[in-house]
Amino acid sequence: MARLTSATSSGQLTLDRILKAAIGRFARHSYEDAKLRDIAVDAGVDVAYVHRAFGSKERLFAAAVEAVLTPRLRLTGSSSEIIEALADMASRRSPAAERHSVLPIDIVARSLCSQQAVPIVRELIFRNFIDPLVEHSKAGTRRQAAMLAAVLAGISLFRDVLKTDELFTGAEDEYRTIITSVLCSCLVPAGQPADDPSLEN
Repeated sequence: MARLTSATSSGQLTLDRILKAAIGRFARHSYEDAKLRDIAVDAGVDVAYVHRAFGSKERLFAAAVEAVLTPRLRLTGSSSEIIEALADMASRRSPAAERHSVLPIDIVARSLCSQQAVPIVRELIFRNFIDPLVEHSKAGTRRQAAMLAAVLAGISLFRDVLKTDELFTGAEDEYRTIITSVLCSCLVPAGQPADDPSLEN
């Protein structure tokens, strides 16, 4: 039994290594230029093992995007709590060490011209962000949630890809207030406060 547990643990570590290598490759290269054999080399495994473990490049790409997207999202609580959490995520200046980690926009931006990657990214954004946001916030439609997602993506694009730091300097509280206001206007019906009890029904 101990031997089985050890083998399972070792297998999971290998899968994690492959996923980490894939995240790095997809963050630095376009979908087409990120080759499975290079990911296998980075992970220290045979490319056949990558195929067996993930099934296809499409599935590995989806797993990589999901791995960097999902941990950053907190879509629980009231509508106002969700908006506050998202505003906090969008306005927080990452420490230098954290910035060396891969952000969702790092992968998405390199795959926007790929006919194979774009449908995968779109499906993941709806499944992991837009639809859960509508379900948990009970405050808006898919269209409103998609607009909110577009705002967050735009902020990340300007700050983390285009490096327009001058747009994000100044008092962090003021910046966060602006973002909170914009996110509220996307998700909450006009004239209705974000913490209106009717939004939770």
